[in-house]
Amino acid sequence: MVMDRNNRSHKPKGTPDGGQYETKNAAGASDDVAPPSGADPSARIIGSHEPLAKDDVEYIRTASGPDIIGLMAARRPKVDACLASNPNLTEDDVDRLVFRQKSNSARADTVSGACMRPVMSDAFRARCVGWMRDPTPGIRHAAIDAVGSNPHAAPGLVRESLRADPHVRQAARVAANPAADDSTLALAVNIYPRDSSVFAGKVLRHPHCGPDALHAIDERTTDPWIRERVWSHPRMDMMTLADWKKHVSYDRYEAAFGAARSPKLDFALASQLAAENNPDIDRRLAANPRTPSELLGSFAGRGDRQTDLNLAGNPSLPLASLKVLRDRYPDDPDMQAMLSGNPALTDRRQ
Repeated sequence: MVMDRNNRSHKPKGTPDGGQYETKNAAGASDDVAPPSGADPSARIIGSHEPLAKDDVEYIRTASGPDIIGLMAARRPKVDACLASNPNLTEDDVDRLVFRQKSNSARADTVSGACMRPVMSDAFRARCVGWMRDPTPGIRHAAIDAVGSNPHAAPGLVRESLRADPHVRQAARVAANPAADDSTLALAVNIYPRDSSVFAGKVLRHPHCGPDALHAIDERTTDPWIRERVWSHPRMDMMTLADWKKHVSYDRYEAAFGAARSPKLDFALASQLAAENNPDIDRRLAANPRTPSELLGSFAGRGDRQTDLNLAGNPSLPLASLKVLRDRYPDDPDMQAMLSGNPALTDRRQ
């Protein structure tokens, strides 16, 4: 760049535009300046009117110290909605965020964030219950949906969300929430339509599925596979298992099938089931390591191949019976494979 005596630049001689003055473009020059790499995220969020990015939302939900003060001062409804779930914000500050919203939709979003807080005092849980009963539909449903899906919520609060909205959609939401307890799951099952095998399967896999939910499923399903899973569930109470005969009929033996597979099987229950002389019950008893060894040994001489296959993989089968099976099926690759994987035989070889 060549400067003349008036301190104006012009293009050098010998170029196509030689001698012409340079055009000043301050706006263009600023395009080449990159923002500082260590820019404060809170300052950028506060000063922006663009939609929040995923990283922004995560930052707002975990910010602490002076950053929280700055974010609260921004008075952006979308920021307030994310900030309400931040555990570093006091519950009184959350109340301020909710009540300063000027529209019902903004208040509903902030209530939703507040109901997703990972830690709540008893007083704040009571506020959540109040929001779930709010006369404004948007606020009420925002609170119900958030509480029903909050994995950190108290079990009683999750149950209250289902009572506030006893419909299929909320029942499905609550059943997927790990914070739901056994009684809440039973309530969800009773709300959901009968014979919903997919939903029943989800409840059976829930970490808190217990006797209440299991009894509810058993009463509301006719699916044989689901009923057998109910009766073989490790949390089915022993009193109900001992009463299995009251839950079977001439063509419905799922309660007996499940009881025969139960990890709570004891000698008395196994003996009752074996006394039925039902091949399907015997096959399940043959596969259950909890079946007494003397009963397992008696099955080995009956000649039913499926029963023998189940026995071959049962580590509780007496060694003598295992040898009987090995000699009875010398050319059966499936039987020999089951026997070779039985710990009772492999331990002896070692």
